[in-house]
Amino acid sequence: MSRKKKVLNQVASSPLPRAARGDAISGTLRVLINGLFGKENAYQPTQQQIADYYLTPREREIAYLAALGFSIQEIADALGMNFQTVRQHLRHILDKMQLNDPRELREFFSRDAD
Repeated sequence: MSRKKKVLNQVASSPLPRAARGDAISGTLRVLINGLFGKENAYQPTQQQIADYYLTPREREIAYLAALGFSIQEIADALGMNFQTVRQHLRHILDKMQLNDPRELREFFSRDAD
């Protein structure tokens, strides 16, 4: 018999008056339901985990170049890509890493190097 069933059987067979037993059962059920279906904290990966696992290899290249201070046009020329494509990749990188500006990439990677 599972632990939960044992607790419910003990509460149901307790010598308490019926009204008090109902309160005890409802309290026990509330605890069991919260334990089974309670709110769990959503997983929040760190920025380093995002950079390592959620960015594609191409996005990682662009992120590192942007962190070094290269402009979008310089990144596009260096990687042989279209300006608009680099800009789109950079937008996806910032969204995935929850950053607002390419300058924050520089801060992120410089903080990571320390």
